[in-house]
Amino acid sequence: MDFDMDLHRNAALAFGPASLTAGAILPYEGRSLMMRSDGLPAAVLEAEQDGWVSPNNPISDGGSILGALELVPSWQTPEWAELGFPVIARGRHAIFPLAAAPLRPGDDPAGVGRLSSLSERLTMHCIHFYGGDFFHAESRLDTETGYGRRLVEAAPVLPDPSSLVWWGIGSLAAVLVRSVDQQRLLETLALHVIPKEWVAWSPSSGTKREASRARRMLREQSDADATWSWPLSTVAD
Repeated sequence: MDFDMDLHRNAALAFGPASLTAGAILPYEGRSLMMRSDGLPAAVLEAEQDGWVSPNNPISDGGSILGALELVPSWQTPEWAELGFPVIARGRHAIFPLAAAPLRPGDDPAGVGRLSSLSERLTMHCIHFYGGDFFHAESRLDTETGYGRRLVEAAPVLPDPSSLVWWGIGSLAAVLVRSVDQQRLLETLALHVIPKEWVAWSPSSGTKREASRARRMLREQSDADATWSWPLSTVAD
């Protein structure tokens, strides 16, 4: 690997100011040029391949994204890129990658939990802000149909699909998903944001308009893509 490879990378992806909070892309050989006294994460000195290195491997701030969702008018289709970065915008729904941690050789994908504490903190955040300290307002996500089924088909959900819940934020629903990526190389954490009507709508009458709306929503969810991988092509290029 050439040491000058970072000259061809976007500065924001190497060691610019953004790396202080978002982490940095570090070539494998770079670990030999730095010492722990520089305040770098221990993973830098243990790196065995190119990868994302930052404290606890965060990618973006889930709490900030949730706060931004609260400001979206109920009548407006969100401008996903304005709510957080990086984001995978897919029309009416979006995926915000929050964290990724590499699986080690011999890891059982079903038993990993390096991101479980971060997931639990964000879950408590949602319980507090969208329900109350003693009131849980989350709802179980139906994994047999709709977007819930798309999530289960996309990757193994941790600890299991029954753990998936959604919180209503205005006209949107937020689903925190911890899973193993399709290549079985990473444990990942992401916030999936979908229209709340996908999970909370029930027809109020038997009119043709209501039936047409139901068919439209089922079609949208059937066509929805719940897959993602890290690094994103727009970040890694």
